[in-house]
Order: sequence, then structure tokens, then C-alpha cells
Amino acid sequence: MSIEWLEVEPKERIINKFKSGDMVICKKEYKDFPFYFDTPKEIKGYSILGMALVGEISNFITDEYFELAKVNKFKVGDYIKSVWFDGVKKIKVIYGADNQHLTLENDLQIKACNCELVCGFTKGQMIEVSNNKYFNNPSKVLFNQFRPELEKPFECVTQEDKRKFENNRLYNANTWQFAKEIQPKYKAFTEPKLSWLNERARNNETDESFRIESISKHYLTYYINLIKKTDTRKLDMEDLFNNWTWEGGKPCGELIIKE
Repeated sequence: MSIEWLEVEPKERIINKFKSGDMVICKKEYKDFPFYFDTPKEIKGYSILGMALVGEISNFITDEYFELAKVNKFKVGDYIKSVWFDGVKKIKVIYGADNQHLTLENDLQIKACNCELVCGFTKGQMIEVSNNKYFNNPSKVLFNQFRPELEKPFECVTQEDKRKFENNRLYNANTWQFAKEIQPKYKAFTEPKLSWLNERARNNETDESFRIESISKHYLTYYINLIKKTDTRKLDMEDLFNNWTWEGGKPCGELIIKE
């Protein structure tokens, strides 16, 4: 007697939405769900009853209530906080195939998805600071260091002290309670415009002015071809934005309209 296997059409097969090791949270529309949570939890696998989570005694019958948790991206030197430890700690090492495992001060190990960024600025970065959380009349300063032991932990210097700052001779360093990145007003164009032909652009480094002679495209990348006598340049949109300005001084980029 031969055994015949019954093949099920793909649309009728039960396919798990997630895989072991994924971090998930409940969907917002299921806030009345008895097991609702918005702190990411790790999937340890699936049983015959459904999805099983680390730290949960019972198994969930279905994974339709859940969505992947947002993956945090940090760098060594960032300061983070978490419900799993007190205060603020500095990242010493980032490891794992997915770069989602962190070693902190005192060799504490934790997953990145359980952490929240407190300070990710680099020394010398221009930022906005305020002692008011609404950032009324913020100041633009250069970031020096984060001092978690202080009530106002963001230590910065003014633009006028830039030379002293670069020589590590800090004078008039002040601390601030709140800080945030300066949002750019422009971004690189995604596509060129025919109206650019014969317009002039100026190189930020050499201050030389070039005329836009033509626009070309290679596969999916647009190029701006500039000329000055016998000197020619071929730029993509990012290079044009990062290293050139229009003849009048405006950035070669698209104005970002804030909502």
C-alpha cells in the first residue's frame, strides 16, 4: 500500500509571521488585549498553540496582535537609559551579527531594543541647547561632553570659543539641561531639473564657479556635468549638495518643508 502526501496550496498554509529571536510589541489597535505590552519582548519560538515569548508563562495562540519592535541604532560612546538599570550608562562595545547587543559600563550586557538614546552627540558637533524642554529661544553651541552626574548634563562651548575648543582649552564652558540635533533646512535633490542648464554652481572648497553644461543619467543615477574652460566635473546629487552651492550662495539642495 503506497502513501500519498496531500499538498496544501500556499495560500492555505499556515506561515509564522515572525521568527525566533525577533523583538515584538503589541499593535496599538489591540490595547484592550489582555497581554498588551509596548516594551519589546523576544520571541523564543512557536509551539503547537502559537507564538511563545521570553518571560511569558503561557503561549499566545496567534501572532496577529503583534508587530516588529523598532530597532535602535547606537554607536560606541552613546549614553543610553533603560528600565533594566538605574541612571544613564555609556556604550563600550557593540557586537552580534545584527549589532543589537551592547556592553555598557561595569560590563553590563543588554539588548539595544531595550534601550533609549539619551546623548549621541560627537565632540565638536553643533547642536541646539536650552534649559526649557520646549526649546524657547535655544542657543547654538558646540558639544563637548555629556556629564550624567549633573542636573544639566550637556557641557558645551559657544561658537566664538571654537579655536579654544579645538585646542582643548575650554573657557566659558556651560552646561545645559536639554539638547537636540539641529534639523537641516535642505536635503539633496533626488532628480535634477532642466532649468539648471547654463546655471552656475560654486565649489565650496576652491570657490571656483562652474557652468552646468548638461545632465545625464547612468542606470538609476543622475549626474550634473559642469565645465569651466577646459576643466570639467561630473557630480551626482549627493556630491552637488555636500560640496557645492548655487552662484547666489544657496545650497544645491531641496528645501525641507516642516509640518
